[in-house]
Amino acid sequence: MKVVITFNEVIELNKLAEEQKLPYRIHLRDTCNAQSLWIEDLKAGAPVAADDDMRRLLEGYFGKQGIKVRFGTEKDFPILLTK
Repeated sequence: MKVVITFNEVIELNKLAEEQKLPYRIHLRDTCNAQSLWIEDLKAGAPVAADDDMRRLLEGYFGKQGIKVRFGTEKDFPILLTK
């Protein structure tokens, strides 16, 4: 099932990451048929794969909404969400 991510959710996730002192920023990529998230390493200024702390943050946040998180391994490490 398709999941719609709002800008408010991305803002909230970034606040949670900042509160937890995680050096990352979450970004929303919205294409014609789907949305995905990606993580920017604030030190390197480049996309990175989610580390354990970021995985816990994302899985915890979306898990409360019944949403499953799938972490990509290809270029830009997209994060896909499904119900």
